[in-house]
Amino acid sequence: MVRTLVKYALISTVFIVAAVIVAYFVLKGATEEADGPPAEVPINVVVSAVEKAPLPDAILLPASVEPYRSVTVSAEVAGKVEWLGVEEGRRVEEGAAIARIDTATLQVDLDMAGSAYKLAQSNFNRGERLFSENALSEDAFEQRKSQLEVAEALHESARIRFAKGSIAAPVAGILNRRYIELGEYAKIGDPIADIVEVDRVKVVIDVPEKEITHIEVGEPLAILSDVEMGGAAGRLELPEPFASLVAESLPEGRSLRLGAVTYRSVVAAPATRTYRVEVTLANPDLALLPGRIVRAVILRRIIADAISVPLRAVVPREGRVIVFVENGGRAREVEVELGITDGRDIQVISGLEAGDMLVIEGQRQLRDDQAVTVREPIR
Repeated sequence: MVRTLVKYALISTVFIVAAVIVAYFVLKGATEEADGPPAEVPINVVVSAVEKAPLPDAILLPASVEPYRSVTVSAEVAGKVEWLGVEEGRRVEEGAAIARIDTATLQVDLDMAGSAYKLAQSNFNRGERLFSENALSEDAFEQRKSQLEVAEALHESARIRFAKGSIAAPVAGILNRRYIELGEYAKIGDPIADIVEVDRVKVVIDVPEKEITHIEVGEPLAILSDVEMGGAAGRLELPEPFASLVAESLPEGRSLRLGAVTYRSVVAAPATRTYRVEVTLANPDLALLPGRIVRAVILRRIIADAISVPLRAVVPREGRVIVFVENGGRAREVEVELGITDGRDIQVISGLEAGDMLVIEGQRQLRDDQAVTVREPIR
């Protein structure tokens, strides 16, 4: 009897446990059916309307500033330096005296040559009169004539040597360096001073052979510098839309100046396969000092109706390049083909159309068909 009761108790317990399990799963299924799948959380993004606009295809090349002219003035007569006029770093005008060399000795030589010339002239005049009166032979007359010519040449030579004792600046500019001091002895050919013209300068660019066809003598060329340059010479006169596009894309702290291509070599340097190009710039404020490193903007072409996007909007993913566009509250992944870049924006050759709403912020967190919330749209 006891064994029968235990048997029934065990059977009852099994049925109760089974009923509880069935009830749990029934209730769980009913709850899930009532609540549905978990809600998708949209990602906040910022979008911008894709537009067509002119895009300059340009490159930046390093360049260096040189004086427009640099002249080394040398001694043309020997002697002691008796006077130095202009200090280093000072401006000197063309023809202004910058030094004098032993003019006292040169003056004595000139006076002696002058006296000899006067004597020869007097002898010739007297001989000419005597010859006309048949009182002097033709040979004696020709001898006096030759003596006069020699005396005249010696006098002119002394005059030239005396003039060369006073050394003048052949060009206007800055006396950049002086090689000799007061009281030193200068020999013929010794350098006296360097004079550089920097009111205008040359910007020298080594242009690769594949880019040289984009440069012609006489054409304008823009130069970027890290120094402030003002005045009329700083205004852009490049053709639009290049001028505006370049001005807008200037890095902070950079200024732009326009010059003209004044020289383009026709033979490449054997070692570098580059061509020397010179651009002449007005430099009235002396902001561009020789030796500075600048950048030359070489314009290849202007793409009239280009689609370009910010570089940050482009996402490399699994060997592809994609962007995201927003449509109806969802993000759509678009594979694109890219073209040229100016360092800030990049051309999209295919994949986008004007009017597409490009995701420019939040795109790194997106996947295809992701729900998005657009904030602060840029139209």
